Amino acid sequence: MQTEISNNDWRDEVSGTPLATFKIADGETKQFVFLDEGKRVNHADFSPAIVFKVNHEGEEMSWYVNAQNFDLLGQIKELGKLEGLKAVVHRTGSTKSNTRYQIKKFDGEFKEEVVKAE
Repeated sequence: MQTEISNNDWRDEVSGTPLATFKIADGETKQFVFLDEGKRVNHADFSPAIVFKVNHEGEEMSWYVNAQNFDLLGQIKELGKLEGLKAVVHRTGSTKSNTRYQIKKFDGEFKEEVVKAE
């Protein structure tokens, strides 16, 4: 009986259509709103990872951050409570070894043009 329960556990985690993945290209700056506090997941490309639900330009998306990206996760942790927080993130670097992120709180209104993280 216990085996049957554990085999069905994954079914509780599947809900509806998967969200689009929030991606940031080299040199790009994007603004978004955190919709949750994030959770640890195993992901084929970013395993292990912390996944955050974010709203980017009116679309709910999943943002996967590699759990080994201590610099970015440290910056996110410093932001405090995430749910409902407006943020702007900037990426530099084109390879895994030189990719760097800057993330900041954003208190203003989002506009069509991209706001630079400082």
